[in-house]
Amino acid sequence: SSVRVRLDGVDVPAEVTVVGTAQNAAPAAERSVVLLIDTSGSMKGEGIEGAKAAAGGYVTALQKDVKLGLATFADKAQLMVKPTLDRSSVSTALASIEARGETALYDGVRVSLDALGPTGQRRILLLSDGVDTASKATAGPTVDAIRKSGVGIDVVAFQTADSEKLGKQLADITRAGRGRLYPAADRVAVSTAFDDAVLSYDSELQVTLDVPARMAGRDVSVRIDVGVGDELLSDTRVVQMSKIDVVAPKPPTVAAGEVPVADASNASASFARAPDVDTLRNILPGLALLFAGLAILFALAVGTANSRRSDASSVRRVLSLYTLSSRPKMVEREDATALGDTRIARSAVELAGRLVEKRGIGERLALKLDRAGFALRPSEWIVLQALVAMVAFVLLALILPKIVLALLLGLVAGLVLPLLFLSFKAGRRQQAFEESMPDSLQLMAGSLQSGYSLPQALDAVMREGTEPMSGELGRALAESRLGVPIEEALEHLATRVGSKDFGWLVMAIRIQREVGGNLAEVMTTVGETIRARSRLKRQVRALSAEGRLSAYILTGLPVFIGLILMLIRPDYLKPLVTEPVGRGMLLVALSLVTAGGLWMRKLINVEV
Repeated sequence: SSVRVRLDGVDVPAEVTVVGTAQNAAPAAERSVVLLIDTSGSMKGEGIEGAKAAAGGYVTALQKDVKLGLATFADKAQLMVKPTLDRSSVSTALASIEARGETALYDGVRVSLDALGPTGQRRILLLSDGVDTASKATAGPTVDAIRKSGVGIDVVAFQTADSEKLGKQLADITRAGRGRLYPAADRVAVSTAFDDAVLSYDSELQVTLDVPARMAGRDVSVRIDVGVGDELLSDTRVVQMSKIDVVAPKPPTVAAGEVPVADASNASASFARAPDVDTLRNILPGLALLFAGLAILFALAVGTANSRRSDASSVRRVLSLYTLSSRPKMVEREDATALGDTRIARSAVELAGRLVEKRGIGERLALKLDRAGFALRPSEWIVLQALVAMVAFVLLALILPKIVLALLLGLVAGLVLPLLFLSFKAGRRQQAFEESMPDSLQLMAGSLQSGYSLPQALDAVMREGTEPMSGELGRALAESRLGVPIEEALEHLATRVGSKDFGWLVMAIRIQREVGGNLAEVMTTVGETIRARSRLKRQVRALSAEGRLSAYILTGLPVFIGLILMLIRPDYLKPLVTEPVGRGMLLVALSLVTAGGLWMRKLINVEV
């Protein structure tokens, strides 16, 4: 009556019986135990006699439904009796053992694990008085084998002069087998320890419960609480429930004894529990629609801003050459926005504008938008980031169980993803600008040799060239026609585009204007130099392609695998966020990945 069973935090009715009682004579799973006794020379005398006496009492008291086997280890390990219900064969073999030789402790554990097999409720009762001296098996693999097998191990440590080292070996085995360690100083203590080991079977409960249809085929956190006097015993395991047919008259049951060993520490359904296949199948269309809506919204916003040029009249395009900016006016009304002319859009842009002015980020953001070629105001871009954050929050809220976590990740996505897109577009536009520079300089040099002035040569490139070179030169000419010296206008262009090569060209023009010389020849030389540097950049980029790809894979793979495991096996990652050691490991891993990514970026970033 004191037993309470919960599946994913929900109480469910269960049938509880004591294994071996008249109401339930047969347990839900076959039970087996192997007596593993140290028969090395150090056990000679009182040690081996006490072990045989205690083991004899264990054989007599053990429940009749439990199969019992006997294994010993000295110079080598041997299985004397396979697990059987015939107690007489075990007693006969037990009476024949003698103490002599070395101690092959780990080999004895391996032999016992093999004898118990892979199924049922299995335990080992180990008695040893000395450290391992003769095993072919080693400590690490043996402990791992115990942990993976799911076999429980109770250990009786008969004290010797090597008690400190022996205690560590036996403690490692006990922890791996999730059992108890009984220190025994004499023959009486050994007998008491064996009696306690028998009692563990007397107090075993079998818990049988019906699997709810909604949990069929899923990994479910099963928590069982048992009241023993004033003490509350509890354990939590993650169990993969059987896939059932909802129309079946009787769903299958799960016995507590058959719970797998996976994650025996406080599994919680609140930690990013993986949605089942049906749930994912139902929400995938909605996710696809949301992603499509986000893409369309962003494309319309950017496309609306960039399409203003094509919508301008021919008269406006001609007049734009004589204005402060060669870009056409973005909107017909002062209060209209690139995101629309609705009251909501205007209010959102106005609020974002106040935020931009207050934080002092308007100039930096405007420069980034200029470099990317987006005809948007900083306030309009901030509104777009807020929209991305909202959509990301909705998507994550459908996947993650915690709204706070989804909100934080959505804010990060709204801040980072648009800026990454902006940097990508700015880099592509700068690359296109620099690739067109050699041809543009050649055209300018030819124009100068034909008798054109510098502004006329720039105007020829603006009319004959391609974007983004023609547009940026048009803006520089517009500034010069309003009274700005041509050198300063070109310097503004170099800063706006972020091109070092064009900055060197402006420097050459300034020097030529101050000391004189053949500007056409200077431009021809600069053009050849830039063309050679561009060729060398492409060669270096080709040679470093493998390194860049390796850096991307090595940096992104841990994050990708972590996200996949969070969706399909959240219980596997749970200790990383619930245990102090796990959080420390996660912090160290993130630091190492970040440091490695920065280091690899430094290695593959070759300056030309």
